[in-house]
Amino acid sequence: MRMFKVCLTVVALAAPLALAHAEEAEMAAAAAPSVTAGLPRDQGWNAGSWALLFELNNVFNQDAILNPFENFGAGVEYFLSPITALRVGAYVGYTTVPAEYTKTTTETGGTPAVTEYTVTVPGGTYTSISNFQATADFLYRLMTNAVAPYAGAGLFFSWNNRSTDYSDDATVTDQLTTVHNFDRRISGGVRGLLGAEWRIHPNFSLYAEYAVNVTLVSQHSTQNSKTTEVTAGGERSVLREKSESQTPAYLGTSALLAHGGQLGLAIHF
Repeated sequence: MRMFKVCLTVVALAAPLALAHAEEAEMAAAAAPSVTAGLPRDQGWNAGSWALLFELNNVFNQDAILNPFENFGAGVEYFLSPITALRVGAYVGYTTVPAEYTKTTTETGGTPAVTEYTVTVPGGTYTSISNFQATADFLYRLMTNAVAPYAGAGLFFSWNNRSTDYSDDATVTDQLTTVHNFDRRISGGVRGLLGAEWRIHPNFSLYAEYAVNVTLVSQHSTQNSKTTEVTAGGERSVLREKSESQTPAYLGTSALLAHGGQLGLAIHF
């Protein structure tokens, strides 16, 4: 009987302690985020956090991304709130196709062989094309789901240069011809965009967007330069030919529209 009373006393003393421990466990579980609902990807953007952006278009479009270096875009994004963000980005592209020198030797019967040299620019007029564009955008997220659309507006500045550069000292005997031509356009304006982002992981997301640029002001410059050096009888003569033009344009006289899509990867931290 005494042993039974002792057991009842122990149970009576332990019950409040067990109840208090259970309540603490419940409070801790309530305070801790759930495995799924609490992930940042289910709550829009994280205010005060950053993301690095990398364009993926060249992965799908180019057979050789680094040979030559072609079309790379990157940026930084800062999240003001779960639905707003600021973004700055840059796009760089460079393609080069050197001039080709062809040697042709013709020999007919017993006549001396005749050798001819020609210079051609493969694929068109230019031996190199360079592009640069900088953007600054304000983005507004339309939903806070893991997959959500967004809209944005901002400013852009672009620089595009197409050049033809080569030297020819084989086509004509004792003559060196140097060509340096370029077609360059510098422009700036406003832009609007629509896109969608998929937060596949708290630290990674994929996005696809479509943007339209409206040029407000631009300047188009061209130059054709050719230098011919002839050496004959021990004497050297130089002939230089050069023409230049510059044409500014403003909205109302020449409104230029540019548009295109973009795929990208965002790394959040």
